[in-house]
Amino acid sequence: MPTLMTIDDASMQTLEDPANNFPETGMGLYVVQTDQGVIAVQSGGVALPCYDASPFYNLSDLEAGIPAPARQPHDQPFHINPIRVFANRFEAQQAIAGHPPAPAPPLATVPPGAVLLFAKYALQQATVFLRFLCIPIDMRFVAGQLLQHTYLSTRLENRTANSGFAAVGRFALPLPAPARYVIEYELPALTLIEVGTVAPLFGQSGGGVEVRLMQATRPIMVNSFQMPEY
Repeated sequence: MPTLMTIDDASMQTLEDPANNFPETGMGLYVVQTDQGVIAVQSGGVALPCYDASPFYNLSDLEAGIPAPARQPHDQPFHINPIRVFANRFEAQQAIAGHPPAPAPPLATVPPGAVLLFAKYALQQATVFLRFLCIPIDMRFVAGQLLQHTYLSTRLENRTANSGFAAVGRFALPLPAPARYVIEYELPALTLIEVGTVAPLFGQSGGGVEVRLMQATRPIMVNSFQMPEY
């Protein structure tokens, strides 16, 4: 039985260090090019290698319908050296498929089910958005700011993403680590955002609405709560 890959603290600190300016690939998700290959890393450090990474559970196991193993206290954390973090799911899909990463194409040429963030807005008034995470701490909220290229979602999404596993499917996360921790942030008026829908990936349907910050933003943390796992 394969074991679950977990990423060590030093690697996670590298991914989440504001000085490195790595984007998220999705909410609570980094798809990372490393020396070994492409790895999808969720908040909390659980990871899915997108190459043959025996003895670790990997993308081929997921696509074969093999259930993901549970995280174990004795799992030895794995160290990665991030070369690049892909800024959206189109870039991630290209990298996972083994194609050279390329800029996102114009909207008219995007294949069905792979809609990118394309609408840009300046908020007309202070507005509350949500972060759905696998851990109760948001590592992209640093010194009172949400980092540039951080993903959030709308309050209306909580009607559908109303449990940890519902959020996994809605936001196309790679592993069934339930994203049951929700943090509400109020973004100030004139905050610049991009808005779009989540493309299917990792065998998940996607379809949720995601908002991405175009610059570092100082929000008000309004509330945090836990949802049931399922």
